[in-house]
Amino acid sequence: MKEKVTVRILDQEYQLLSEETGEHVKKVADFVDRKLREIREQGPSLSEKKLAILAAFHIASDYFQLLEKHEALLEIIRSRTEAMLRRIGSNT
Repeated sequence: MKEKVTVRILDQEYQLLSEETGEHVKKVADFVDRKLREIREQGPSLSEKKLAILAAFHIASDYFQLLEKHEALLEIIRSRTEAMLRRIGSNT
């Protein structure tokens, strides 16, 4: 069931409909707001459009870095699981 949530990003209110909990939506909105403010501090003369594009780029970059780390961890888990299964199999 979709929930209507009001969030504030860069001093503007937005009403969002989401399948996620209100708490989750607000957490995401706070993250986006912080990211936009960080970038605006570095380039105070940026238009809102450029600010939004740079924030999206930074967020996407962070996401892809996390995906790579996730895949690397999964590979380590797979490798260690296979090694443990080989040890178990050789001991019987």
